[in-house]
Amino acid sequence: MQKLSEKKKEIVEEMMKEAFQHATCTVLEECGWPGLTMERVAEKAGVSKGTVYNYFKDKRELVWCVMEKLISDLEKRTGEIFRRNESCADALRELIREEMLSRKKNANIMTAFLHAFHEEPELRKRMFDKRHPFLSLQAMIEDLLERGMEKGEFRSMDPVAMRSILNAILMGVSRQWAGGHLTLAPDVMSDSIISLLTDGLIIKGDDRP
Repeated sequence: MQKLSEKKKEIVEEMMKEAFQHATCTVLEECGWPGLTMERVAEKAGVSKGTVYNYFKDKRELVWCVMEKLISDLEKRTGEIFRRNESCADALRELIREEMLSRKKNANIMTAFLHAFHEEPELRKRMFDKRHPFLSLQAMIEDLLERGMEKGEFRSMDPVAMRSILNAILMGVSRQWAGGHLTLAPDVMSDSIISLLTDGLIIKGDDRP
């Protein structure tokens, strides 16, 4: 009976955390990092502020929980993309399209994350913990680039530098969407980025050694 009670408690706690994650995303979409408060999250979740504090000590913990969930989901999707594409070039193309769709959908949230990390050194430090899915995701992309070079699909380059450049491009597009400076659709941006990389990164058939 005790195990059943503990299981129910775990299920309730998981449901509550998911509700707070959803509420936090809504507040970040509407108000950004400066407007994220425990009161607003409680209101969106339909609970008291005290209930939120039962699960999260402050708004930094809320935004950290949301960020980990989004990155963990992206890590899983990226792994699936890489597994179903034998060609590294095809995997890179699909990853960019997937990223553009996700970043367009979550542009305001991504910008709020950047704002939070800029203001909160503790969040930046935790981001680079060896166990964090962000570093695992970056390592997966670097591995794809290295394999693409070994297979003769990509030009010779520094995979860390190219991964950083790709990440900067994707994040820059996110910020432009969030700021209202970019109105192009994700598929248009995906094609443009892929075209840029194809001309400068992926070796065409006639150029292969």
